[in-house]
Amino acid sequence: MGRSPHCHRHCAAPEKPTPSPSPPHCTAFVACRCDAMPSPSPSPLCNITGIVLEMDRILRPGGRAYIRDSVTVIYLVKETAEAVGWKADLGETEEGPYASRRLLRCDKPMSHR
Repeated sequence: MGRSPHCHRHCAAPEKPTPSPSPPHCTAFVACRCDAMPSPSPSPLCNITGIVLEMDRILRPGGRAYIRDSVTVIYLVKETAEAVGWKADLGETEEGPYASRRLLRCDKPMSHR
């Protein structure tokens, strides 16, 4: 399992690439999936808050994020996701209710209040 989030576009890229610095095609995603977040660290380049904020930026309104990780990390991500305004629900992985890993499903609202 990789450590980087996998995101799924909700629209196709243009057929011909353009030389402009900001692409004219859609840059929002319907869903992001992350199988392992980086360990909590004080590094500004690799922290959970920054990752959740970036996921919030690239997810379209109404999009979802699925995160599977250890219980400790999942609770940190849940706290951050709720602070951003997402609805976050905890669930079990295929390993069962006593596993050390959990699944967090986050829904980005259609509008931030």
